[in-house]
Amino acid sequence: MLDVMRSNARSSLIVLIFGAIIVTFIFSFGRGSSGYRTRTPETWAAKVNGDVVTAGDFAQAYASRFRQISAQRGGKYTVDNAKQDDLKRLTQFQQNGSFDFDYYKRLVENGYGMSVARFEDAWRRDMLRTKVLQSVLNGAQVSDDEVRAWYVAQHESASIGYVKFTGFMFRDKAQATDAEAEEYAKAHAREIEAAYEKDAKTRWTQPPAVKVRVITVRVPPGSTAEQEQAARSRIEAALAEVKAGKDFAAVAKEKSEDATKDSGGDLGFVSRGASPYGKTLEDEASKLEPGQLSAVFKDRTGFHLLKAEEKKPERVQPLSEVRNQIAQEQLRAQKGAELARQKAQEALVTLKGGKRLEDLYPAKKTEPGQFDFTSFTTPQAQETEPFHPVGGYVPGVGLAP
Repeated sequence: MLDVMRSNARSSLIVLIFGAIIVTFIFSFGRGSSGYRTRTPETWAAKVNGDVVTAGDFAQAYASRFRQISAQRGGKYTVDNAKQDDLKRLTQFQQNGSFDFDYYKRLVENGYGMSVARFEDAWRRDMLRTKVLQSVLNGAQVSDDEVRAWYVAQHESASIGYVKFTGFMFRDKAQATDAEAEEYAKAHAREIEAAYEKDAKTRWTQPPAVKVRVITVRVPPGSTAEQEQAARSRIEAALAEVKAGKDFAAVAKEKSEDATKDSGGDLGFVSRGASPYGKTLEDEASKLEPGQLSAVFKDRTGFHLLKAEEKKPERVQPLSEVRNQIAQEQLRAQKGAELARQKAQEALVTLKGGKRLEDLYPAKKTEPGQFDFTSFTTPQAQETEPFHPVGGYVPGVGLAP
């Protein structure tokens, strides 16, 4: 056919045929014609009474129906189930294969608990939100590097070996003389004052305290009622001697059954929350004024009797008293940090020379579940669990972007 047309290319009939074809294309597909589109229109899935149901509308309705059925079945609804139910036909509002308005109205009002108008308005708004969201997503530009970074963050992980060097590990070697502390205090007056203000109400505040002596009669765990009564009798006898005028310290040396016996029961100054003697004894001591005796009381170790000798009120140590102590601590912390950095640099050089962390700083072997405090006091090789690079956090190390 093409050969015939070529051989008769100058024929007037051929010219007329090609002219007709060209005119048809111009009017049918040229700019402004119904066949011309600046962008590809959205495909339609169905036409109902002349109204077009787009593929997007259909997909949205299908997804919504899928979610609804899945919720009704406790989340146990799969794509295969949807195929078996012929869900894509969306026969939710049909009776006998055709749309039934009365059935649709009853289902909406009873099944969804709303009027038809409200139901349709909700659907319109939901469809509009979906279209807006889809437009935003379609317009979002993502580079290859961003995609790669997201993939790595979600799917790739790493574990690393590391050794920590902290100033605390080198505190014994980080010494400072009094002269160095004085010079440091002069050069860092503001830092020292800030540290003092931070701890003034806690570390530098001495709570009220009472200097007491004690007479103790032990009641071992598991003692019988008879044994406990015998212990009470001994402490009551000691109290009677003291009330009769005998020196409390002398009675303690004779009758007390604890480690303070040789010192006449001297416990020194006792304050709430700052002694090793327990809350019960601290509370009893805090009630006493100098010269007073406590009543006999019992705690977990046995029966006790106290006598107060001196009382000190709460006192805040002034900065002048603790300035050099703070300077010493800050200077030692600074020196410890410098030593830690120096040791870390030396370790890095050694590692680059071919050594292994495990050989340089072997970890102390511990039993499963056993806490190893030495990991805080000496450098030890450790290894993290696999982790993702999200957030710049390394387990065991901390923030490390």
